[in-house]
Amino acid sequence: PGGRSATWGWDGAGWGVLADMAPPTKAGSRLADDPRHGRLMLVASFTGATGIARSWSWDGAAWTEVAAGAGPPESRALQLLEDPLQGGLLEVVPSPSGSGVQTWRWDGSRWAALARAGGPNVLGLGLTPRGTDIPLLLGRGSADDAPIFPWTWSGTQWVEQDAVHLLPDPASEVAYDPVTGGAVAFGGQPSDSETWTWDGHLWTLRRPTTSPPARTEASLTDDPYTHTAVLFGGKLASGEASADTWTWDGNDWAQEHPASSPPPDLLQPMTYDPIHHEVVLVVTCCRTAGGISTEQTWSWDGTTWTRHQPASSPPPLLTATMTFDPASQRVLLYGGDDLRAARVSTDTWSWDGLTWTRLHPGTSPDQGGVMVGDPVTSQVVLVTANSAGPDSPPDTWVWDGRTWTPLRSPPATLPYGGTPIYDASSAGVVVFLPAVPIIESWDGRAWSAPPR
Repeated sequence: PGGRSATWGWDGAGWGVLADMAPPTKAGSRLADDPRHGRLMLVASFTGATGIARSWSWDGAAWTEVAAGAGPPESRALQLLEDPLQGGLLEVVPSPSGSGVQTWRWDGSRWAALARAGGPNVLGLGLTPRGTDIPLLLGRGSADDAPIFPWTWSGTQWVEQDAVHLLPDPASEVAYDPVTGGAVAFGGQPSDSETWTWDGHLWTLRRPTTSPPARTEASLTDDPYTHTAVLFGGKLASGEASADTWTWDGNDWAQEHPASSPPPDLLQPMTYDPIHHEVVLVVTCCRTAGGISTEQTWSWDGTTWTRHQPASSPPPLLTATMTFDPASQRVLLYGGDDLRAARVSTDTWSWDGLTWTRLHPGTSPDQGGVMVGDPVTSQVVLVTANSAGPDSPPDTWVWDGRTWTPLRSPPATLPYGGTPIYDASSAGVVVFLPAVPIIESWDGRAWSAPPR
């Protein structure tokens, strides 16, 4: 207020003033963590007499201007990112000549220009994804309408990558891989039949002997009982919804030929039930011009699908989220678009292997989201969109087997909309968005990005 600048900090529960001052900044300023030197670095971009961006270092108590009068040029498009390969920070800015980029390295005391770093001609986003430790740039080769390609940092220069073969499609289905202890991703577009696996550090494009046809909007989950991941349905390149079942054993896909199968559908929740050793799938069936019939519940035992006849069921839903609840030892379903009532549902349902029960918790989220069970804390963690708008950090809700509790602790690096899985090998939650793994540690009360 009144032009006052200050530095604020988040302690996991609320904001508080850390210092009664802050460096002057304008649009294009960037803040980054420099773990090698135990500081935060702010590069402030604003119009000055020298045309050189000013750099500030935060030691936890106060800001100190560093490298005054020497460093990268000002730019609203500057990107500041950590360099785990060599230590320190990298700043990438458009070249003042108007073609290409300049890359500068911060070593803890000064900026140094890297003359042979290369890079895209038109700069886009820069980031260092948690878990990969590889700085990544997105940029164009020339004109604004040219394709965007990723560039990875080798430690000395930027290396252009084939966008098709660097990361899985952002819309691909992702699930925990019980064989490798990592993750498997498939499809994402009607023309995409690629399979990718994540080993905890890098994505690898696999070349299985057999693959499902290309598809999007399929259902994919792990099946630890059969040591496979199960893929069902999705939209094929023809535009038709499929009803085929495939399993991934860590090396190859196999098409299953069950005696019975669910009807074809899209965007349906599917999860593993360890109590009954089966995969549970909820399908919105039989869409006709006259309306929509009831929801169907099916289970996969590793050989065939079985349709259940529960006494009660959720309404027909799209984009609901489902996971196993370790506290109640039941499958939990939340939210979705209620096609019968034409509203966004915030209802919570549980499945005991025989029937569905609508639960009536004292409090409930008011937004859709994605959730995952955490057996270490015996909780279900739900990450929802923030009602304040898409630019606000997501909200976190926790289910303890009886009710939802809101926790105002946004994941440290997670934008809303990722696919969360529980990673048994690291005993933590891994979120993929979009195709970039973001490692988040959940301790039962708050999120935090693990130390490198």
